Amino acid sequence: QIENEYGMYGDVANNALDAKYLEHLRLTARASLGDSIVLYTTDFGNLNSMQRGSFNGTSLLTLGDFGPGSNVTASLEGQAAMNPPGLNPPMCSEYYSGWYTYWGQKNATNTSSGAAAETLREMLGRSMSVSVYMAHGGTNFGAWAGANIREGGDPEDYIPLI
Repeated sequence: QIENEYGMYGDVANNALDAKYLEHLRLTARASLGDSIVLYTTDFGNLNSMQRGSFNGTSLLTLGDFGPGSNVTASLEGQAAMNPPGLNPPMCSEYYSGWYTYWGQKNATNTSSGAAAETLREMLGRSMSVSVYMAHGGTNFGAWAGANIREGGDPEDYIPLI
């Protein structure tokens, strides 16, 4: 995975600098890993997010992520629209069974285990591959991952997730 949810912030389909950034990541990964490694991006499980965060119809595959109660069909249809024929694995690249809570948050976000299990059952019933989102931590370009910005807060004010 060379980028995560870039479609939330960038727009590679309509912004040349965003496309240049993603192409730089792709070329850097290819130079380091070779041509036999599968490269992909992950965006929210809908076509609009995928179009903003990845290249359409290339060997850089596009996968969707989502959580309980999401429209699994919409994610699969978005992936099918983005990926070349024969290179479209039915997969949820990041299944988050709940939502994160950051340090100091008054109320922890909660999702029922029944809802999480139902969506997981649906995916497995469709013979999808599923990557369950990590329990804690993670890295992305050093120590930048594992933090959030409080709504209305200063972008420099990162809050660690718990």
